[in-house]
Amino acid sequence: MKKWILYMLLGAGLFACSDSDDDLDVKDSPKNKFRVKEITGRNAHWGEYVMNMVYYEETLDSVVVRDHANDKLAVMTSSGTDNGLKYSLNDYIPNIDADSIQKLYDKYGSLAKDSIPLIARELFSLSNEYKNEILVAQTFVYNKAREDVGSGKNFNNKYLKNKRVRYLYEYDDRANLIICRVLEDMYKKEIKDNEEFDRLIYKAAFDLNGNMVTSMNLYLSDDTYGSGEDYRLHDTYSFSYSSGLLTKVSCKTLNLEYQYSGENVISVRYTDGERTYEYNSDGFLKRIDFGNGEYMEIKYEAGHGDFHLFTPLIENSFNLPSIL
Repeated sequence: MKKWILYMLLGAGLFACSDSDDDLDVKDSPKNKFRVKEITGRNAHWGEYVMNMVYYEETLDSVVVRDHANDKLAVMTSSGTDNGLKYSLNDYIPNIDADSIQKLYDKYGSLAKDSIPLIARELFSLSNEYKNEILVAQTFVYNKAREDVGSGKNFNNKYLKNKRVRYLYEYDDRANLIICRVLEDMYKKEIKDNEEFDRLIYKAAFDLNGNMVTSMNLYLSDDTYGSGEDYRLHDTYSFSYSSGLLTKVSCKTLNLEYQYSGENVISVRYTDGERTYEYNSDGFLKRIDFGNGEYMEIKYEAGHGDFHLFTPLIENSFNLPSIL
């Protein structure tokens, strides 16, 4: 199975899954009673972390990520574009090599930490684009740290481009997502300017029964850099329901099985593992366990927010639980 499908179905690495009841019209979106204010967790990139959110006029304005010693790990900021919003998440990393850091510790001992200069390096960015207040495109850019930053004159801690995924959305007259075109760019490793990439183009077409997805046909373009309709069928996803609840998504290379408590998804079993969910007394997610030692624990505050925008809108069709 192609990598973008894994990212689509497995949900967030750094951020949370999108809201399965998300309204497409921003102006008419119902107000949430609560919004996420803090996430504590563990992942492979930061280890143990605490993430605090700041909102402005009901829109996520910034995020600060710290470790349990209260040292800053990363900061996310937002900025307006011609047709939407862009979010940029920057790691804060040492701007001197390991040898220089060791010399500071040799000289100042434990106080050396405050003398290490830091620099911001973009780890992730998201651009959401709207037309008539409807989300029509999302672009996700994923960067990565170098495995070896070198030392002395060869010191280079600039992050490398890893992947860019652009989603283009089309809706029916009831605002249901029916087509999602995906442009996936995988950047070539360790070249000097890190600007070359290989592109794959997909089209996901949904079949609906009312507002319920019954299947998704995934097409792969034979035209590497084109945007035409020269597609061939790559796979078909079948959606199974019981009492109106999605219980299974299956295709040639993937099998998802859902378990519920009432109408809340409490686990999603993948081909190679299981993700589990816990909820608070108001029915909002309070913990996600990713099954590999990584987890998120969520605290909320009163108010409306838009944290659900940090994963592709296409995930809404897979009924993955959301952080608001």
